[in-house]
Amino acid sequence: MRMQQKRLTFSSMIRYITLFLIIATCYGQESNNSWLDIVLEKSETPQNKEASINPEDDTTYFTIQVGARSTFPEAMKVIEELNKLDFDAFIQKNDSNPKARYRIRYGNFSSKEDANKVSEIIKEKLGYECWIDRIEL
Repeated sequence: MRMQQKRLTFSSMIRYITLFLIIATCYGQESNNSWLDIVLEKSETPQNKEASINPEDDTTYFTIQVGARSTFPEAMKVIEELNKLDFDAFIQKNDSNPKARYRIRYGNFSSKEDANKVSEIIKEKLGYECWIDRIEL
């Protein structure tokens, strides 16, 4: 008799779990998809006005070289300064010059004028004398 009670209890648990899974599945399918209609607006700060490169239009682009350092930790200090101002800079290794082995660069611009505008902002805010480097694809 005790076995029957345990079977009923186990059987009841299976029923409740099954019922729970069915309800959870139905509820999940009826969720509201209004979050898909949200549009994020991109900030219009000069750092975010970076032009996208379209290889069909041109085979060159411009990047800003903020500076060059002989060691990676020195280059990372400059990167951290730029990141604090929302400039997503990067390091490019240059093995041909040990004094300037790590180039600190920012951006991929389709025009030299756009790169010059942003380099002036970097100079104004951080004091770095930047120059524009033309890259051929």
